Amino acid sequence: MKRIMIPIVIILILIAIIIIRPKERIEEYVPIKFVEARIVDRGLVQDRVELLGKVVGEKQVTITPEVMGRVVKKLKPEGGYLKRNEPILVIQNDLVGFEYKKSYVRSPISGRLARIFVDVGQRVSPQVPVAMVIDSRNLKVEVGIPERFAPEVEKGMEAEVLAGTDSRRVRARIY
Repeated sequence: MKRIMIPIVIILILIAIIIIRPKERIEEYVPIKFVEARIVDRGLVQDRVELLGKVVGEKQVTITPEVMGRVVKKLKPEGGYLKRNEPILVIQNDLVGFEYKKSYVRSPISGRLARIFVDVGQRVSPQVPVAMVIDSRNLKVEVGIPERFAPEVEKGMEAEVLAGTDSRRVRARIY
């Protein structure tokens, strides 16, 4: 029995030495980075934030027809200028058994025809918006500002607005 125990004890001691033995340390090479320092000139520092917004007119009207019927014709293209009371769409009521005169959807204000919500041939009723007209002399851009920038924004500050697909730059004021 002693013959078997002595080799087992020697094997256990060797295993313990291998496991407990201190491992070699490998040092990593970290390259030194050099930086350049400069003296800063005094001047204006501008902060720039790009946001998406919605352009709305100070006066804008969503128009609904006075009668129900089918849109027969669009008289003005989107983006075109309208005078007050100028017709935009022609509507014909096509109920069987009756004969109706054509009805016109007119602009209640002067401005640009921002949007026509219906197509020719579509049925409309007085509850359905058919067009939007915006007085383009005074426009607003409604923008949500992230909370972290809110303390830096003040009434009267200048802003630059990129307008349209051709990216025209327009100066504006925050109010």
